[in-house]
Amino acid sequence: MTAFEDGEKRRAVNSLARRLRERAAAIASGADAADDEPFAAEFIAALWGQGWRPIPALRPWQAVSPGEATVDPESRGDIAAFRAKAAAHAELVRAQKAGKAPPAGGGP
Repeated sequence: MTAFEDGEKRRAVNSLARRLRERAAAIASGADAADDEPFAAEFIAALWGQGWRPIPALRPWQAVSPGEATVDPESRGDIAAFRAKAAAHAELVRAQKAGKAPPAGGGP
């Protein structure tokens, strides 16, 4: 679900589309396009009215991967050890399925 309910989103899209059509028709009929800045301000005001707020964009190299933001530095070593243990276990399971390793828990 988006930030808008379906009906609200549809009404907002219809309203903006109507305003864009009116503007395009006025410019096509020879009207001066001097209202560029007021039109842009009206558009931004409509977005703000729907709850949108500008946020600064991050360059790709500034973005943080999903798990990194919530992991404290002391836990990173534990996470790396867990991943290594999980990878070793997965390799053992694959070897057992291929019949190249003894079953878990020992055996004859």
